[in-house]
Formats: sequence, structure tokens, C-alpha cells
Amino acid sequence: MSLNRDETAATRAELQANFRLSGVTLEEAAHDLGTTPAHVQEVLDLEPVRIEEPWVLRDYLVRVLRAGNREPQPFSKLVGDPRQHWFLDAGFIEAGRLVAWASLPGHRWLKGHFCQCRHPYWMNRTKVRSVSGCAASWIPSRGNRGGRTKEW
Repeated sequence: MSLNRDETAATRAELQANFRLSGVTLEEAAHDLGTTPAHVQEVLDLEPVRIEEPWVLRDYLVRVLRAGNREPQPFSKLVGDPRQHWFLDAGFIEAGRLVAWASLPGHRWLKGHFCQCRHPYWMNRTKVRSVSGCAASWIPSRGNRGGRTKEW
């Protein structure tokens, strides 16, 4: 599911409006979602590490709002059952956690870097590993020259 500029702005505004309505702080959300406050803010700004993370945040906000007997503001694009979208990892969404290490010191996230299985990479100094720990975790991305990953 690829969003155009207007859809991205609307989805960002909807997530942020529901976050404000929920009354939780970034720290509380980060604790509940198993990540850092900075990463929660990144997902609110629609700059996630994984494409499923806005869905995880949406589900979390809906749960928090309904637990407080409040109705969430409707979403225009994050609607329906994410399992209907073949490109989303339903298991990741159902786990209800955001990527835990995305903003930790010493780990530099390389957005747009993927192994041959399309799993994202993280880099710590000169070591490059796949996020998922897939069988191809040490296979460099296509176009790799001199040990450096290439952005797609």
C-alpha cells in the first residue's frame, strides 16, 4: 500500500489526533509498545522502520481509546483487517510491539537498505546484519560495492 503525499499527510494527522485524544505520553506508549519515545514519534510522523508499525500504533491507540470509553477518530487509509494486505506481516502487527532497537545508541538505521530477501539492515560500525535474522542476514544488498550497502 503506497500512499501519495495527501494520503500520507492525512494518515499522519489521523495518527497524531488519535494520539492526542488518547492522553498517553510518548513515554507511556513507548513502554507499552516495547520501544523508545523517539521511535514512537517517528512512527507518528510516518517514518517507521517497518511498514507494519503504523498499523501497530493504530491498534494500540484504538485499544487505549476504547478502554477509556472514547471513540477514536476514523482513519482514512489504516482501515479494515491488515491481514487482507498480502505485503503486511500480520504476525508482527498482532504481536503489538514496535521495533525495539530503532533509536538505540550505537545502531544506525539505514532506511532503504535491504538484503536479497527484502529484510531491512541495521549497521553498527562496520557490521551489517538483517533485522529479521533471515538466512540471508549476511548477504549484501544488490549493487554492493566495497562492503557498503546501496540504497534502492
